[in-house]
Amino acid sequence: MMPAMDPIAGGPDALHLVIGGARSGKSAHAQSIAVAHEAAGRAVCVIATALAADAEMRARIARHRADRPPHWPVVELPHAPRALAAALDAHAAPGRCLLVDCLTLWLSQAIAPPPGHAPLDPADETAALMAALGRAAGPVLLVGNEIGLGVVPPDPLTRRVVDALGHAHQRIAALAGRVTWMVAGLPVELKTPRSRGPAGAAGAPAARSRAAAEAGRGPEGAAASGGDAGPPADGAGRAAPRSAAGERSTAGPPGAEAGASRGAGVRRGRSR
Repeated sequence: MMPAMDPIAGGPDALHLVIGGARSGKSAHAQSIAVAHEAAGRAVCVIATALAADAEMRARIARHRADRPPHWPVVELPHAPRALAAALDAHAAPGRCLLVDCLTLWLSQAIAPPPGHAPLDPADETAALMAALGRAAGPVLLVGNEIGLGVVPPDPLTRRVVDALGHAHQRIAALAGRVTWMVAGLPVELKTPRSRGPAGAAGAPAARSRAAAEAGRGPEGAAASGGDAGPPADGAGRAAPRSAAGERSTAGPPGAEAGASRGAGVRRGRSR
């Protein structure tokens, strides 16, 4: 099932980072999102970062190309300073979705390029990318490998790549409106435009504080204003049901007790 697309032209909500391990389904999921953007009336343009430096990489590029719709134009990045930032500036538009695949090759090739290419400064490349993402005029999907979950690499060069990519992912995730982590082909939403924070949370701390302040309470909820923080738990860790008078009750099933409480609330409302 294709994910629903919000009618977003630009800004942080239009930025979506899709990360995951090798063969986790990152590219396929990002492409399904791009297909949904296309169904919403936007054109799709792919920015491919891989350099076809050997036979294995050429075969991988060909496989990715075969997996994508053939009518999507592809911008193949040159190995040049700030090339990804320049491509975003040139192609981002309100009516176009950009799919960048992938950040891992882009940054690892900057640090350890194929023979015949000079290294690039990863900090400068990341800073230029962040600036371009901040001014992008349309939706941008970025695919990256999460390579920092294993053991610490034994060689300094690989450690440098892991560190640089991890820092880049953190900065992009902080800016993005949506972050998805792919596990075994399944998308796990880490951040959404609604939550502004980790999945399952009520949102970022600042957003929670603002919501609490608007409700006339402190950031910690009703307890901060001296109100009832909720019913105490029973021995099994469940909240004990309350009666219509607000006292804990041990009689009757929880559903019946809740229904009685709601009925009492309606009657009190009518009496006023």
